[in-house]
Amino acid sequence: MIIYTPTLHIFNIIHRTTLERALSDFVFGYGNSCLIENGIDRLFINFGGEEYGGSEGLLILDTRENSVVGQIKLGEYTRLLGPTESNDQILIGVGGKQILILDTRSHAILTSLNVGFHALRGIADRDQFLLWVPPGRIQALQLTDYQVLPPLPVTGVYEFSLTPDREHLVILRGEEMRTQTDRISFYDRSREMIVHEQFISDGRHLFTSSDGRIFFIEREANTLLLNEVLL
Repeated sequence: MIIYTPTLHIFNIIHRTTLERALSDFVFGYGNSCLIENGIDRLFINFGGEEYGGSEGLLILDTRENSVVGQIKLGEYTRLLGPTESNDQILIGVGGKQILILDTRSHAILTSLNVGFHALRGIADRDQFLLWVPPGRIQALQLTDYQVLPPLPVTGVYEFSLTPDREHLVILRGEEMRTQTDRISFYDRSREMIVHEQFISDGRHLFTSSDGRIFFIEREANTLLLNEVLL
């Protein structure tokens, strides 16, 4: 499961007092967090830096003991991308050009890849990892041979999710992505094209529930609406 910022607020909902003490010595910038529940019960989060993209490493928490059990400093512009499907490994973008693969049990760096772009988040898809790359592209990293595939023929991508059958990508996007997203696009992976679009007012976040349903937050005037994507 991937959780987006503000990370600290999510922790406080889970166990406010204990986690506030555990995290009181750390500065949290803009980043992601990742909850691993396959018998490890570890929470990996970006920390360090007070501005966009300023995170400098990962903090590792034991969710049973509510304590910090590890800290990895990787340098400027560290971004946790997400776990593989097995939850055995986590992908991390570092320095705008590298992707590191971290073992979730030993916390060791297994592989360092020079990809030449700054990936900010991603989704595991069997033997691939789908990456969101500025200024609004989707590229796949093959986990079998660590080859990066060419970008998908879709522009203005802000966030994306996989349908439960994995046959389509649901993409929150817009021509002026940095200021406003105005559509939900359905990308057919086998046909390699957008097959349907639903226009919206101003989308903010796209996320998938535990039962596979996909939702997005839409802003209309001064109101935020939670809408389900009809697949």
